Amino acid sequence: MRKQRNRIILVCCLAVLAGWAALFAWDREPTYQGRPLSYWTYLYTASRFHWPHPEAPEAWSRNAEAAKAVRAIGPAAVPYLLQWIGYEPNNQRAKLAEFIRTFRKGPLTRLIPDGNSPDKEWLRAVSASDGFNILGPDAASAAPELLRLAQRSRNPAGAQKIVEALASLGPQGIVALGQLLTNAPAPSSPEAGAHARSTALFQLGSMGRNAIPAIPAVVECRTDLDKDIAAQADVVLNSIVVTVVSESLAGLAGRPRGITPSLVDLLTSAAPEARQATTNAIFEIAPEFLNKAPTK
Repeated sequence: MRKQRNRIILVCCLAVLAGWAALFAWDREPTYQGRPLSYWTYLYTASRFHWPHPEAPEAWSRNAEAAKAVRAIGPAAVPYLLQWIGYEPNNQRAKLAEFIRTFRKGPLTRLIPDGNSPDKEWLRAVSASDGFNILGPDAASAAPELLRLAQRSRNPAGAQKIVEALASLGPQGIVALGQLLTNAPAPSSPEAGAHARSTALFQLGSMGRNAIPAIPAVVECRTDLDKDIAAQADVVLNSIVVTVVSESLAGLAGRPRGITPSLVDLLTSAAPEARQATTNAIFEIAPEFLNKAPTK
């Protein structure tokens, strides 16, 4: 009996040790050159904003090194970036950080840099957004979860960094941005929801032809009950259309390419608003091509 009991105790102890080992392995960040992922993402963000870095005095000049490190870690970084980016700051801490930014030039605060925010988890969340930006389409698997986080966000600044991360993921991110635009924001956080959708529109407006898959969502937003969103959607639709028409018919460096697949996509769009906007842009930019354009 005693031997059997000892065996049971030994098995239980081994099981506990195995559980702790597995937990430790799960929580341990991937590394590059002996430094964890969070070191490299924050180094990149510190370089971008000229924030101080406790372990890298010359952080401002090391953004290329940090980006190389994050790319070397690759998709293994995604679970950790998702965990960090979902953090939203405590309201009181956010107000303190805003106070520091507003009065940074005052006699008592001019030596306090933005990167010394009292909320280190928020800084890690911001750097996680940069991590997604660095990885780009290599982190496309994160699109569904980032969309969920953006839809549930209660903080406008938090929603913005999540949407910016979504916008960097390539085609899957663009599809998710379209879904974000056409889904009503969470009723408990209308301000954050409106800011998330506005950020999504802003990102799409800078993508040119890459944003074409999201045009139906942009068109739908033109009749949104939020007048600011509706007005912004109208501007974004025209921005996408003008960019495509200019690149195709006016040409980069004065060398027109003619009717491109992107232009055909616009001219044959299921949304009549997109077709009309395209025809108007052709008339303004390169009317000599109007008769050559295919019609639906």
